[in-house]
Amino acid sequence: MPFRDRKNILILNDKYIPVYNAYSGQTETIQAKWANLKKMEEETFAKIIMGKADISEFDTFVENWKNQGGDQILKEINEELNNSSGN
Repeated sequence: MPFRDRKNILILNDKYIPVYNAYSGQTETIQAKWANLKKMEEETFAKIIMGKADISEFDTFVENWKNQGGDQILKEINEELNNSSGN
């Protein structure tokens, strides 16, 4: 599913409430690295949930996610949002 079409679900008082991404664009780094970052996320979360990795593995995942393009994606999104809002 494309990044811009993804949505998360918030469960509040037993009701499912869709939570849409505030940013739906495609930066250069999203196009180049998002699939690998998402795969890394899914694999890490599955290992933790299934007990094959300790919860401390999440911290390692976050560091790797940032180093492998996540920080650059956040930087590009913030720059684009700041430019579009006139800041």
